[in-house]
Amino acid sequence: MANVDRPYFTVYYHDSERRLNVSAMGDKILIDGDPQYGCSVVLLSVLGPHSAVRGILAALATHMDVRCDLYRSARLYGSDGGRIVTHALTKETTHGFYLAPELLVGNVSGRIAVLDDTPKKVFERLTHRFAVTVVPEWTDWLYQALKQSQELTPLTGRGATGCMISTSEESIDALVSRGVTEGRIRF
Repeated sequence: MANVDRPYFTVYYHDSERRLNVSAMGDKILIDGDPQYGCSVVLLSVLGPHSAVRGILAALATHMDVRCDLYRSARLYGSDGGRIVTHALTKETTHGFYLAPELLVGNVSGRIAVLDDTPKKVFERLTHRFAVTVVPEWTDWLYQALKQSQELTPLTGRGATGCMISTSEESIDALVSRGVTEGRIRF
């Protein structure tokens, strides 16, 4: 693993058929999975030459593998439906982001990514996404209940924190019912 004191890391994309090899500097990354194997990239922020940044981000958005010196042995891949955003800082330098579908508000899968893994942010995202009967006083309890039921897992990364939530309205309703029945929460 790379030195954690270093603020940047290197992200690579290599395609031997096309003789394409590009790299850019990353400052933020969040991944879902085991860094020893393959991980889906939830968030990536990179800086470098325009073609390198666009190539790396496009590879992620089309489910191709990239590599990173933070996780040398891991295959890092994005998802179809991910979004890329770029901005030219100078004529030679571009900054760009890859955002996985799980981060997007219109995501229809059962998985929700949350930037910042605090109970408050998780509660806000759940109440924005689902029509569930919960009250703000239950924020910490709901966060812990989701963790205990393994419906909330932390994301690995550098420069950002986040978590992945795999739940449904029915599951949250069941957690709330159990919490009320056991006297852990009250209306």
